[in-house]
Amino acid sequence: MSQPLRVAYAGPLADPASGYGVAAWGNLGALWELQATEPGLVQVCGLPLGAGGWPGPWPADLLLTPRQRTVKRAPNLDLEVPPDVVVIHHRPDALPAAAAALRAEGYTGPLVFYTVFETNRLPGQVAQTLGAANPLGFLVPATFQADGLRASGLTQPALVVPHPLEPATWTTPPAQQVWAKHRTAPTIFYWVGALQSAYRKGLPELLKAWQVAFPNEKAGSAELHLKINEGDQTLWTRMSRQLTRSDIKVTSSRLSAQDMWQYHMDRHVYVSPHRGEGFGLGMFQALAVRNRVIRTCWSGFDAPAECDAIMSVPCSAVEVNAQAASLDHLPYFVTKPGERLHWAAPDVTELTAALHATTWAGPPAQYDAPDSTFIQAHYPVNVGRILLQQLRYLLQIQLVTTSGDPRLFGQQRWEPWRSSWDEQGS
Repeated sequence: MSQPLRVAYAGPLADPASGYGVAAWGNLGALWELQATEPGLVQVCGLPLGAGGWPGPWPADLLLTPRQRTVKRAPNLDLEVPPDVVVIHHRPDALPAAAAALRAEGYTGPLVFYTVFETNRLPGQVAQTLGAANPLGFLVPATFQADGLRASGLTQPALVVPHPLEPATWTTPPAQQVWAKHRTAPTIFYWVGALQSAYRKGLPELLKAWQVAFPNEKAGSAELHLKINEGDQTLWTRMSRQLTRSDIKVTSSRLSAQDMWQYHMDRHVYVSPHRGEGFGLGMFQALAVRNRVIRTCWSGFDAPAECDAIMSVPCSAVEVNAQAASLDHLPYFVTKPGERLHWAAPDVTELTAALHATTWAGPPAQYDAPDSTFIQAHYPVNVGRILLQQLRYLLQIQLVTTSGDPRLFGQQRWEPWRSSWDEQGS
């Protein structure tokens, strides 16, 4: 019997409410679930990635879901011995510095990068520094990003790993019961973190489509709920002038992890007419609580064609700089014009039709099918198997060019990290 693969998963675990933080916790939890369900396949631990180096701080339990607390308190990997592989999960532009900091700690073993981005490829400088960091390979949540890494000139393998959905939501009541409360006054909701991201996430197109789809503000009719962090006050003031209709409700407060799930469960259609979506956290959360999803086809979420819970609005690829009025409107990691990068142009007519078709529709059939392949594909334990399989594949194709003593990253370097974990996870 082969030895379990020893994996250290590093990422922004200290910020569990951010997109990158949720995704990092999700993948760490998927490997932990596999470790608990099928002992002998993998041994895993998490490493918080801090701004000041390694390790970063662990978040307080109050900020974590019950399952995340369990993962935090279960360090089953002995860090006195170097892991077989370290996965670093972060933004493309932050990965090289994180890898350099890890190397400075003495680690000489394989590195794998997990990342997301919104455009058809990476900016030239970002791609160049990523390649120079020399990872074993890349993991991404969607096919278009794997293609984008190759289009960026990176030669390392790029493999897709679907994102796991929160397992606690499998106990959600049957979809017919969940949807009964929405039959008289359905709520469509839109989620964007910083207000500066509203252009990227297609809010102007959504407001245009809403006015056409629902020209009259009828009491008891559909409502559009917008969850937007206020951010820049000037932007907020300008945007507020467009949100005066009585059927548009705005929430600007920040929500805890538990409140975030409740916010999703109290609504029934999630709309994301984004120009670029590197990950799609809101879509995953909406699907997990049995909501429908409207999104543009340019997405960090590979949805199966047979899933009627998701309606993909057609879009065309346009050059980023043709639409960007300021740096606030550019995709993440793009800091200057001239890159000739592309992302989506949402079709307002198609978005209007999707709002009409989805608002009064019943629950998607898949959600009440216990053997749904779509749902099962995102069970954490199944995602853990895929993640483990992809890591083993990358390690198998690695050219053995190791020099020096791998034990350099051993007892002396790792002991403070292990003590930090034991202290905070106890």
